Amino acid sequence: MPGRITVVAGLPGSGKTERLLARYRRVLAANAPGAALWIAPTWRAAAELRCRMLDGSCAGFLHPGVMTFDRFAESVLQGAGELVRPISRLMQRRIIRGLIDEALSGGRLRYFEPIAATRGLVELVAAWIAELKRLEIWPEHFRQACRARGMSPKDEELLALYEAYQQSLGEHGLYDLEGRFWLARDRLDRCRRDGAPWPAPWDRLRAVAIDGFADFTRTQHEIIELL
Repeated sequence: MPGRITVVAGLPGSGKTERLLARYRRVLAANAPGAALWIAPTWRAAAELRCRMLDGSCAGFLHPGVMTFDRFAESVLQGAGELVRPISRLMQRRIIRGLIDEALSGGRLRYFEPIAATRGLVELVAAWIAELKRLEIWPEHFRQACRARGMSPKDEELLALYEAYQQSLGEHGLYDLEGRFWLARDRLDRCRRDGAPWPAPWDRLRAVAIDGFADFTRTQHEIIELL
């Protein structure tokens, strides 16, 4: 049975969130923990919503299910028992720093050689990889696009670093922030195709609220479709 989607639209301050909160409280009060999920754009917004959840009509909720997209993806992977480990932004940059140093010592950096030792190149590569991964552009997709328009020395070096980065994550069972969304999306889609229950506690999910976003990434859109 397909789910029903209700869009609550209106001007800022018109009561959209309060209307959602009223319905959300009723779902929480009438069901076991894990029956409701509220996705907020930031952890601050999630914390504020958890406080607003208590309007005096109830003493509290054991599992309010209010979280960011990041936390939801993480909970899906934990519930599924995925044998992978997350990395922080700092760890990500250390990995990239090591890959740059390795490429430089091996004579494989020509275009970026003048700035290879700077922190700026690490930040540039990290931001570039994150943007491609948010758009779900894999190294092979980038290679095909570069070949179609002509591969430049800059393209070759960035592509090599991207490939080495992905290989390093795979070899050590690691995933970054963007990879977390991919893995969660794939796990939920696999459950849908196999007719299997979702990872706990979301196997009892009955209602989802998504509020406060200005836009979504491609992978977030796909997760919303699965929800």
